[in-house]
Amino acid sequence: MKKYLYWLAPISILILFVIFTVLVKTVDVQYISVGTSDLNYYIGFYSMNSVARDWAESLNKSDFAKTISDIVLYLSFAFVIGFTGVTIFQIIKNKSFKAVDRRYYILFATYVTAVILYFAFEVVRINYSPMVEDKLKPSYPSTHVFVATVFYICSTLTAIDMIPIEKRTLRILTIVLIVFLVLLEGFVRFLSGRHWLSDIIAGYLLAGFVTSLYAVIYRDFFKHPKKD
Repeated sequence: MKKYLYWLAPISILILFVIFTVLVKTVDVQYISVGTSDLNYYIGFYSMNSVARDWAESLNKSDFAKTISDIVLYLSFAFVIGFTGVTIFQIIKNKSFKAVDRRYYILFATYVTAVILYFAFEVVRINYSPMVEDKLKPSYPSTHVFVATVFYICSTLTAIDMIPIEKRTLRILTIVLIVFLVLLEGFVRFLSGRHWLSDIIAGYLLAGFVTSLYAVIYRDFFKHPKKD
């Protein structure tokens, strides 16, 4: 019975994401006018988002924040490329998909889930970017934050499990580095002006759901814990 309690984490975070999304569409909604009627839109949590937006604009006088956010995101792809390479090597070496470490299956399923959700929120448009150019761009949730967080955390958890780090200090430093990169991505992405603060929060909530779901499934089906 105890092991089922672990499922409360992803379920609770998903519920929080849904509730937050509903609130974004209903609480303190204001009309944003950007010059032409085709580019006007509504934004929720207007007071919070507008104050945060003004603060970000006062700090970011160039486009360096966007550049940094892109770099941090692309670095997370290195994990995906690395695990893909190892998987292909195992298949070629053993000439069988059965030879692939089973832990890769859940990891790649998580990668695919993240990519599907990334494109899904390009279609399901909840909020639009505060930086309007020639057209409105969807910005909710921040898919940069979402994808980077999922790739970094899930890949690191798998790597640490497969390659046990004996030194506790090194293990802690690895985790601290990943947490720093995840938080940095959210901060610089917001600072870049491409997202409202509510978009960043939503990105972390959605990532929290996917990563906690990954952790629970990994534990239940790949770690084979003893029955309670």
